[in-house]
Amino acid sequence: MKINWLRQRAEIMAKYATSLPTTLDRVKLTFDFPEHGWMPVHFFKNEQEMGFVEFSDVYDSFKPFRQWLEILAEIGNSRASVTCLDCESSHTVLYYEPVWFYDREIYGTGRCPADCGIFSVYDEADDRFILDAYCDTSLFVRDLYHSLMDFVSAMQKRPDFTEHWRVSDWNDNWEEDDEEETKSKEIFLGTLKSPIIEAYIKNTMNGRH
Repeated sequence: MKINWLRQRAEIMAKYATSLPTTLDRVKLTFDFPEHGWMPVHFFKNEQEMGFVEFSDVYDSFKPFRQWLEILAEIGNSRASVTCLDCESSHTVLYYEPVWFYDREIYGTGRCPADCGIFSVYDEADDRFILDAYCDTSLFVRDLYHSLMDFVSAMQKRPDFTEHWRVSDWNDNWEEDDEEETKSKEIFLGTLKSPIIEAYIKNTMNGRH
């Protein structure tokens, strides 16, 4: 067990317990093109890169990531959600914890923290949390899902993607005699596109930017 993981997590929660922010953070991701079976995933907070982890094509991290976002979309702020992604040589842990109770003297009757949550990312490879953020839940889910879909769309235009990332293990429609371009167009979009998340975004955003 990583002792630093528990200590750092306690420090993050203590920081927010001392004082909740009065402004919200925005979180986004970018995915690099894979090289030798590794794909760097960069985390941004308020447009500033905070660090990156590396997905491995040996163990699929994309489906668990999508499923974690789907849980947030389905349960809203009713409970916390966490996932531990197997990155082959290490793990990446994603936390999202809703804030249920807040000081009305500070926040008044305006937008309350019950609509918000604390996001944090632990990188076992470096034994540290690479970021923590205080987010609007709806915006958070939308921003991360759009980050994923932007990458999916870009890879649809890269037939050579299948040469650098093993996909046959988790593509139910894979056919060895398919043309390479057809494979690349079916790989990601069919498996990662989420009607659950898209319905949630449509129902919660209401024209917000």
